Amino acid sequence: MEKIIIVCSRPTPNGPLHLGHLSGPYLRADILKRALIQQGHSVCLVTGVDAFETYIQGTCEEKGIPCKDLVNENSKKILSDLLSAKISIDGFYDVSNNLDLFSDICSDFFGQIRGVEEKDISILRERDSKRLVVGYWLEGLCPSCDSNMGSFYCESCGSLILPDKVKEPSSKLGRSLEHFDTKWLFCAPENDNLTLVLNKIKKKYPGILSSINDDFLDHTSSDFLLGYPQDWGVSIDSKHSCFSAASILPYSNYFATMAGYQDSFNKDADTKTIAFFGKDAVTQYVYGCELLSHMSKDYKGFDYCYMNDFLLLEGNKFSTSRNHAVWISESLQGNEFQGDGIRWFLSQFEMEKHGNNFIFEDYKKFEDKTLSSVLSVLENFECLKRCSDLKPEIRQHIKCFFQSLMIERNTYLSLDNFQVHNAVKVLENSVEFLNTLEVNARKEWCWWFSELSEPFIPSIAQYISSNLKREVVSV
Repeated sequence: MEKIIIVCSRPTPNGPLHLGHLSGPYLRADILKRALIQQGHSVCLVTGVDAFETYIQGTCEEKGIPCKDLVNENSKKILSDLLSAKISIDGFYDVSNNLDLFSDICSDFFGQIRGVEEKDISILRERDSKRLVVGYWLEGLCPSCDSNMGSFYCESCGSLILPDKVKEPSSKLGRSLEHFDTKWLFCAPENDNLTLVLNKIKKKYPGILSSINDDFLDHTSSDFLLGYPQDWGVSIDSKHSCFSAASILPYSNYFATMAGYQDSFNKDADTKTIAFFGKDAVTQYVYGCELLSHMSKDYKGFDYCYMNDFLLLEGNKFSTSRNHAVWISESLQGNEFQGDGIRWFLSQFEMEKHGNNFIFEDYKKFEDKTLSSVLSVLENFECLKRCSDLKPEIRQHIKCFFQSLMIERNTYLSLDNFQVHNAVKVLENSVEFLNTLEVNARKEWCWWFSELSEPFIPSIAQYISSNLKREVVSV
């Protein structure tokens, strides 16, 4: 048995979650956790909000409300959405609720990073207010792929872009700007250390690198931003506050500590650490965490990282700000197994690849054909429970069929070969098998289906197991 902690990327507390959020890190992390627990491992799944994103500051300024109020309100909505989608989360945290502990963790982390340098940078600021045009307030073109971008990140190619490198920069608020010379704090590795880090990334994450631009590492700046002057966030020193992208490991350590998994990110820890994140955060997780853990004394990075691309909705990207979304709270309205239907359908997307598209008509076909076959069995459950015993050879046939499916499922739900879209195919195979069985054999089918399906559709699995008095690992 291994001890494992899974950390999902931090959702921005600017509103409730939609199916695009669910399909990415959270559902996939939950499926992995459930499968690993079935295999006998001790697994903890945590995440939380970043209360210090510039998006929060900018949104609250526009709405004229305190930042803490916005974070608290939306944190409750996000947690409610995760729980209603049966995400078996063990801890959901806001560091601002225990800022002393988080500040201590950040101080320890940044205090042991080697190669820290203060460097000159010329950026834009608002002429009247003198506010730096960075993060939420910055818009322009990505210098790597020429896509429209805002903040520090390009959603198209996953690059983390410093403000002075953005092409055609402008203020999101359309205000008059001026150039401003300042000093920011970086981790600047020497060539030997940089080579070691890049070689480790190429060996450790070939799947992620093949899913994004081939020259991703070539256009990633070797100097990694740690902090810059601002009156917002957690201080690194007397002049700089922590940059959100540089604080993934401190945040993860905080979440782990709060969940009782303290010291999980120590270099000598025997706990396996796993990260789930979206494509727009690939630089932070793949380069940033590997670099900073290499340059630190005591911290290790993540043992495994799983990246997802974005899910489209009828051909366009899900968007909270544009209200182009299917909200989790709305999609789960209906019968008690509606959430399982959504989970099953979303699990079929190969989220590591680009171009996955949620189409309402496709989901309706899935409901009518595949999901309805399982639900029809549940509707006649009382009759099934009264079915007489099967002949031993039929029972053995069903058992062998499901054992082969379980082996196939676990092959794709292992840490070294994690492919949810392939693992979930066993459910459709089992439904096809169901349709070949006589009615009196369907009770036996349910017996095995409950264990096979639990990582994907936990409500249905638990309903079956509780009615058949079968012990299935409950997460």
